[in-house]
Amino acid sequence: MRWCVLGALAALLAGSGDAAAEWTIKSYTDRMSDQTVRYAKVAAKQPSHGITASILLFCAKDRDLGGYKLQISISARIAAREVKVRYRFDSRRVRRRSLPVDRDLQTIHIVSYDANDFLRARNAKRLRLEILPIGGPELFYEFDISGMDEVLRAMPCKRGALMPKE
Repeated sequence: MRWCVLGALAALLAGSGDAAAEWTIKSYTDRMSDQTVRYAKVAAKQPSHGITASILLFCAKDRDLGGYKLQISISARIAAREVKVRYRFDSRRVRRRSLPVDRDLQTIHIVSYDANDFLRARNAKRLRLEILPIGGPELFYEFDISGMDEVLRAMPCKRGALMPKE
């Protein structure tokens, strides 16, 4: 899959002290295309069982798979290529999904219909996420995602952009 690579370094989202301060927008120059690639990242409020987590939002330019993409990146390896998750925005209903894990075993891809769910929640303040890995402890994370609407405005997305590579 072309969009299975993660992101790299640079600039902080402007606006210290506001709701969007939890999000950072980073960029790097793709060595093959010389294009500047931007992505946004927000870290969970606390680690779970010593394992940290972040959400990455980026724009993938691809004729078939293009548009905003979301990934969950954790600091430990998952022993399977698919993992069960539960998530909830603010006080909305809990969603249960089985999501693909990248070959690095640390990146969980939020597939299209769930990515759209995330984008519809652009005005949400909080995301609670539970990852249920096989053979490991349940991992619970809470993210302050307020300001996602500002991040999306700062990162307009058209099909054809590149993915981050962290």
